Amino acid sequence: MRYLFIAGCGRSGTTALVHLLNADHRIILGEERFKFAMDSITPDHFTEEHFFNPIPEETNLPRPALYERLHERYRKGGIVYIGDKVPRYAYRLLYLDKMFPGCKILFLLRDLDAVASSFNVRAADADDEWYPESDYREAIKHWHNSMIHMRNFVAREDKRRHLFAVQYERFYAWEESYLEALYRFLDLELPPYIVEEYKKLTADWEKRKNKPLALDKSMKEFLDAGKDRELEEFCLSLCPAKP
Repeated sequence: MRYLFIAGCGRSGTTALVHLLNADHRIILGEERFKFAMDSITPDHFTEEHFFNPIPEETNLPRPALYERLHERYRKGGIVYIGDKVPRYAYRLLYLDKMFPGCKILFLLRDLDAVASSFNVRAADADDEWYPESDYREAIKHWHNSMIHMRNFVAREDKRRHLFAVQYERFYAWEESYLEALYRFLDLELPPYIVEEYKKLTADWEKRKNKPLALDKSMKEFLDAGKDRELEEFCLSLCPAKP
């Protein structure tokens, strides 16, 4: 069994990618299963006894129905990948590669304005457990820091082949060749039923793309002035070429 991790700046589509890949009968992915333990996880955390029994010390998202379903899949056998999604794995890429030799990492990239808008929406929602101070100003910090760690990781040639860059604006707009490239990276045959799930996932792209951003003029100016375009360009250059 191999290990798979999903990382990237928060609010960049990591959860949606988990849902898509968990539709594949050969893959088991946690949803922030080790959110509080990401600095110390080892292969022992992914044993049957441990992984499917979330504890408060490791996550605040126990999701019993999810882990019951994934546990049943595990028992049936045929699993190729097991892993987890935590956006802040972006800051632990070298650690993951050291503790899980040969692991695969999917790294989400999304436009800064869209990320910052999503941070604002959650920060303004009193019913959301998001921190109120985690608004667009916090978004640009995480956006930059996650990509800096990505750049540093792939600067080591022996690591580059372990990371696959997923550009939000292309992947979630229905680009089947992108999905095919992702599955080649995983060394898995792309089954038709996953293509169908992908169609469902991307069906409302036009609506989401045209949704107004929760950013005023001053916020946009702040983000525009602070964006590291060279860093963004480098990270996007790691994405699969357009067909």
